[in-house]
Order: sequence, then structure tokens, then C-alpha cells
Amino acid sequence: MNKNPKSSQNFLKKIHNHVRFIAFLCTIGVLFAGLAILISFFPIPPLDILISQGIQQQGEDLAFFIMQALSFFGEVPVAIVMIGGIFFWLYMSGNRKEAFFLFGTIIADIVNVGLKLLINRPRPTDDLVTIAHVFTDTSFPSGHTVHYTVFFGYLIVIMFFIKNIPTLIRILVTIISVILIGGISVSRIYLGAHWASDTVGGYLVGILFLSSIIYWYLQMREKRYRI
Repeated sequence: MNKNPKSSQNFLKKIHNHVRFIAFLCTIGVLFAGLAILISFFPIPPLDILISQGIQQQGEDLAFFIMQALSFFGEVPVAIVMIGGIFFWLYMSGNRKEAFFLFGTIIADIVNVGLKLLINRPRPTDDLVTIAHVFTDTSFPSGHTVHYTVFFGYLIVIMFFIKNIPTLIRILVTIISVILIGGISVSRIYLGAHWASDTVGGYLVGILFLSSIIYWYLQMREKRYRI
């Protein structure tokens, strides 16, 4: 006879949560694999061209400046400085576990480089779209989109849990992060750096890593505050 039904219920709940989490990751993985296979057979789908040309029709100087600004935080030197700065701030403010979870962003960036090399999709060309900057590396999935989804997505999460941050700062960081995550795909397409499907792939990879970071971060918090 079970002497502790509450403990058994908690155990079953944890198993159920683990299964749901794994199922979610598998779903994201299947969607990404399907998209990767699709572009391997159709490297430049007509829909990608239509989306790029439609977005690039907004060709005013202000629009170009905004799109450049949106992509700025994904440039490698800037990204490294931001990760290092946020890590230092979290560590020195006593949020050391939150700081170390930040390295999940670096892991996501490294894995994404491997995926780009493996899939080897060419960048958009100037005979189809307007190219603001010429890139020599491959295109799928979008590295900026992966980085923004994981890095700024994680910032949004910790803004909800770190209570010693002033409310106004937490609100501002959350709003800015949401704008950057949503706007980076438009920026990369507008600048001719990526196709729309590149950014979709980037979001899928980013969601996979961000959800993993959040899941294990919440597991850590549950153990820390369990009574």
C-alpha cells in the first residue's frame, strides 16, 4: 500500500511533464528537418522571392537605418560583448545560476554554425533581391534569428524571476527583447542577408534551445525553493 500518495502524484506529474517536453522538442525538430529537406530540393522557393521583394519595396532611408539597427546586436563582436556584460552583471548581482544558463546562447550559436555548414544553402543573390552586404557563409538557418530568439528570449524569462531588478527596467527589457525577436526576421530579409525560410528555420532552432534552457532553469528553481 502506498503510504505517500502525494509523493507518487508528484512523481507521475514530473514524468508527464518530461514526456510532454520531449514531445515538444521532437515536434520542433521534425518541423525543422522538414523545412531543411524542402529547401534541399527547392533551394529558392518562389514564395521566398515574393516575400523578399515585397519587404524590400519599403526602400526609404529610414527603413534601411531601422533594419540595420535591428541587426546590429547580432554582429559577432557585439553579441560577445553583450553576453559577457549580461553574464558579469548577473554573476556580480548574486544571480549566478542565471548567469551560467546564459551560456546556452553560445551553444545554440555554435550548433547553428554546424547546421549551416551541413545544409549548405547559398545566400540570396543580387539578381533576385537587393543585397545590402555580401556574405560568404551559408544561409540556412539564420544565425541572427537563432541568437536573438535564445539570448533575448532568455532575458525575457529572467526578467520575470529576478525580483531585485526595478520594475521599469524589467518592463523595458521585455518590450525591447520582444521587438528585437520579432523584428530580426524582417531585418535580415530586408537587407538581403536571408530568405524568409532561413529565418523560419532560425526561429525553430532558437525555440528548441530556448525551451530547453527555460525547462532546465525552471527545474533548477524548483529544487532551490522546494520546502
